Amino acid sequence: MALRKATFTLDERSFAILERLSARSGKAKSDIVRDALVLKAEHADRLSADEQGAALAALERLLATPPTRKKEEVDVELAGIRESRRTFF
Repeated sequence: MALRKATFTLDERSFAILERLSARSGKAKSDIVRDALVLKAEHADRLSADEQGAALAALERLLATPPTRKKEEVDVELAGIRESRRTFF
């Protein structure tokens, strides 16, 4: 993996944390920063608690809504869609 150089400015608290983690783990400060970025990226796409609550509320409203068509009608339509996807041009 090719590395690129970057310069960051940290407040005293963040820098002290970085130094402590580096000393405790025996890793270079740059490795600590890279690891932290990877962890942050893994969590960045997750919904916040408020967003999770809103999504669940929307799902509950949807599930509480009575169906507008019979199951058999939907099954026939879905079968047609699936069949059309198997057709090659």
